[in-house]
Formats: sequence, structure tokens, C-alpha cells
Amino acid sequence: MDPQNEEKRNWRSSPFYAPFGGGARFCPGAELARLQIALFLHYFVTTYRWTQLKEDQLSFFPSARLVNGFQIRLTKRHDEMQELT
Repeated sequence: MDPQNEEKRNWRSSPFYAPFGGGARFCPGAELARLQIALFLHYFVTTYRWTQLKEDQLSFFPSARLVNGFQIRLTKRHDEMQELT
């Protein structure tokens, strides 16, 4: 087993994962990344209708999340958006 591959596989599942760091080593691009995420989410929510495929249970440890992920079906909102304009 290669220790480098093991480390790459588990870094996101760690409860200590901090993508922007903190303190003196805080990422200088963090605000730009947050702005890009906000713009993407705005586009995503206003362009697509999404429905949850299956009911799921919440797990609150180590943080709030759905046990089996969040499976959705996306459909484009093109008809609804044309009615608003």
C-alpha cells in the first residue's frame, strides 16, 4: 500500500479538513473562491429545477450531512425563465 495514495484518498473525509487554512497561513484567494461559489450557486438555483430522488437521514457527527449523499434530478427552467421576462 502506497502511503501517498492513502493520504490523497482520505484528506476530504477528515473532520479536520480546512480548505482555506487559518491564522497567519490563511489563503489569500479565499474571498475570491467564496465569490465564485456564490455566483455558481445563483446560476445553478435560477437555471435549474432540482428534485430529491430519495429520502435520506441526517447524521450530525462530525458535521451535519445526509447519510447516503444528496441525489437529485436536474431539469432546466427555460420555460419558467421566459415567462418572467
